[in-house]
Order: sequence, then structure tokens, then C-alpha cells
Amino acid sequence: FWQIFPVCVGITIVSMLLVVWLATTTGRDFYIEHLKEEIRERALLIEPTIATLSRGEDRPFQDFVRQTGRRAATRITVIANNGLVRADSNEDHNLMDNHATRPEVVPALAGETGYSLRHSRTLGESMLYAAIPVRLGEEELRGALRLAIAITPVEIMLATLHKKLLAIGLAVAVLAALLSLYSARRISRPLEEIKRGAEQLTKG
Repeated sequence: FWQIFPVCVGITIVSMLLVVWLATTTGRDFYIEHLKEEIRERALLIEPTIATLSRGEDRPFQDFVRQTGRRAATRITVIANNGLVRADSNEDHNLMDNHATRPEVVPALAGETGYSLRHSRTLGESMLYAAIPVRLGEEELRGALRLAIAITPVEIMLATLHKKLLAIGLAVAVLAALLSLYSARRISRPLEEIKRGAEQLTKG
């Protein structure tokens, strides 16, 4: 009995934990990829307006970035080719650090789309960043248009899903343990009787 029952329960528990882990990580990867595509489309939508306004006066340019970011619940940052911030929807761009080495900005300044997922010290949340190349100013030097959205709601949703899957897994594990207990007893009982009969035979 003790050779059969623990093995069955152990296999069930390990299998359920593996399923929960795969479901959670796969779900997270799916949502992150979906958010990447969505944020890139937002950036491409406002890129022509950013390029046009960057050639004019600074005030309308700043106002557009600030208002658009608030309406879309998205942080918008415009970065020049030297890494200096030209405009930001959340902060005073004059007080912000040089962004030339940010992991999502480096590809954008090179003409590609860049992504990064990290914790924002400014906003205190986990943020998904996407940056695309944009032509800025009258000289049309290549800069970067960066958008960022908080993924905290996604993390909360995935945490809730994780708890539900663990609860379901626990219920399945208990059911499997009961079935394993029943099966192990059915299998082991005849073997124990054979063992007792053999012991009696050895005693004559």
C-alpha cells in the first residue's frame, strides 16, 4: 500500500503544479504580447502629429503630448537623438534624465521598435514601454517616441487567476488522493493476503 499510494499522490500533485505554472506563465506572456502590439499601434497613430508639431513652437507641442497622454491613460515621452527629453505627459521634461541608454530607446534611435518591461521609479508601478523612431524638428533628426502603460491591472488579474487555478488544483489533488487511496487498497489487499498465507505456509 505504501509503495503505491504515495507515488500516485505525488505524481498528481506535481502534474497539477506544472499545469498551474504553465497556465499562469502562458497567460502572462499572451497578455504582454497583446499589450506590446496595442501600445505600438498607439504610438504609430500619434507619430505624424508629433513629427509635425515638433517643427513648430514648443508650447503647442508640449500641450499636445500632455493632453493626449492623459486622455489615453498612457505616458508619452518624446526623446531627441541625443537622449534629451523634448516632452513628457507626466513630468517636467527639463528635470528628466538623459534617456539615450534606456533599453527601449536605443533601438528606436537606431530606427527600430524597442520594448522594455520594468518598474518605474517615477510612477512606482511596473510599466511596459514601447518606443518607435520619429523625425523631430526642422532638421528632421531621428528621435524616439516612447509610450508606456501600467501593467499592474494585468498582474492583479493574473494573480487572481493563479489563486483560482491553485484552488482547483488542490481540489483535484484531494479527489485524486481519495481515488488513489481506494485503488491502492484494492491492489494491496490481495497481495497482503498472499503474504500472510505464505508466512503461514513457512510456519507449517
